[in-house]
Amino acid sequence: MRVEGRERATHGFEKAPDGWHLVEIDEGIDYAKDKETGAIRESKKGDKQHNITFVIHDDEDIANGSKIFYSIWENNSGEQTIADILAATGQYKKFAEKFPGDISVFDINVMSMIKIKLPGQFLKIRTELDKAGYPKVKETATVSFDPAKDEKAKGKGKDKAADKAETKTAAKSDEW
Repeated sequence: MRVEGRERATHGFEKAPDGWHLVEIDEGIDYAKDKETGAIRESKKGDKQHNITFVIHDDEDIANGSKIFYSIWENNSGEQTIADILAATGQYKKFAEKFPGDISVFDINVMSMIKIKLPGQFLKIRTELDKAGYPKVKETATVSFDPAKDEKAKGKGKDKAADKAETKTAAKSDEW
């Protein structure tokens, strides 16, 4: 058989604990849509919502393989968040060169490229559980970032991926 059965195994959804995680951006970056109508979700101000899914990739992380869903709104904060994710994956400079000037990351052409270039990219994220017990992304950083050194000063969660950081590459490909 392709895989060997385990006498004891954990199955199902595993929530990522508070702290830093080495993650890969998953396929399917898109607008958030209403489950019943299929309409794009919008805030009262008319800001559209986008979803990015991260998958934890660290054999030593208790939540290895878990998905973390990140909702980003089309506003100034969301614009900065996308730019920070691009920077953490090593893609920001390429995007800035391809889309110079005063162009929003939410421009249809930029988002089309983001949907192609970001899946498969690695970065680190720091999560905190919300009141309902779901992980919320609080910080992003490059794969080479060492949270263990930074955590001593800030007193935040432990680094789950320090030993794995050097084995993963931030960029999947330099080709455009």
